[in-house]
Amino acid sequence: MAKKDEVITSVSDMTKHVEKGDIKNVYLFYGEEEYLKNFFVKKLCGRVTDGVSDEIIHFDGKIKAPDLQNACETMPMFGGNTVVTVRDSGVFKNGGAGADNDFGFLAELPEDSFVFFKETEIDKRNKNYKILEEHGMVFECKYQKPEMIVKILERQAISQGRHISADAVSLMVTGIGSDLVRLINEVNKLSHLVGEGETIQASHVREVCELSLSARIFDLTDGIAENNKEKSFTMLQVLLADKMPPQQIMSSIGRHFMQLYNVRCLLDRGASKSEIISALSVHEFVASKLIRQAKVYTQALVSKKIKLISDMDIAIKSGTMDPVNALEVIIGAD
Repeated sequence: MAKKDEVITSVSDMTKHVEKGDIKNVYLFYGEEEYLKNFFVKKLCGRVTDGVSDEIIHFDGKIKAPDLQNACETMPMFGGNTVVTVRDSGVFKNGGAGADNDFGFLAELPEDSFVFFKETEIDKRNKNYKILEEHGMVFECKYQKPEMIVKILERQAISQGRHISADAVSLMVTGIGSDLVRLINEVNKLSHLVGEGETIQASHVREVCELSLSARIFDLTDGIAENNKEKSFTMLQVLLADKMPPQQIMSSIGRHFMQLYNVRCLLDRGASKSEIISALSVHEFVASKLIRQAKVYTQALVSKKIKLISDMDIAIKSGTMDPVNALEVIIGAD
């Protein structure tokens, strides 16, 4: 097997590589994004089996070198290429020595043998990793940036005969997370809610998906930031109807406005979005929403809102203010 002659670091480049068809004999896909690992291995298997997958050999879990080598030397019943997939084998983590852990044969695979690894953890100092890096192709499957998540979910919606709005995707990532496998499952579920050819909207996401408190608080604080009292009061009633304790809503609003204050300060210092993401340790979707909201305020206005929230919190704890009335005061204040 020839040594590698290209380095691929982006999902777009890997997609083009697979579509081009100049397939290596061994690949390692590793990282936290399960969707991408499964996606690329499935694509590669389709390439080297002409879409016939019945004779692909699968290993799941720890594997010994002789077992994998024997599989690679097994001739398919109906001819063609020998294809093996391996998932979470631990081959590329530091382990014991000996013949069972020597995967050096991967450097000399026959032209009609293909091995595709899907691993969660690897050690780049590992001997087997270095062999594969030199003679095959390694690709890290990371959680994706917003623009790629949008594209993937749009493609998934289209595959279901639907479309999905950018606001719906943003709400899903904010309220569910950036795990593509889970997001795709949610898109499939949402597709049953709208008719063929229609668009999945943020309202559908709120209706069907189990969103985090932070995502629902964003809807409330959006209304507050926009000085849209009707929207704010509506979202408050939704949260209360969901049995969300008023004190928890108050605390979440307080934390949110503290984040807005930090973002406003960073923006005033000329910080970029990437610097804000790093400083607050938030996802890019969340940072984008915080930046959009913070631009409505000056530092002084955010400070005024934080003081009002603090005063209402003290009033609740002292028993001089009903929690729901306190929330209404915060929402109704200019």
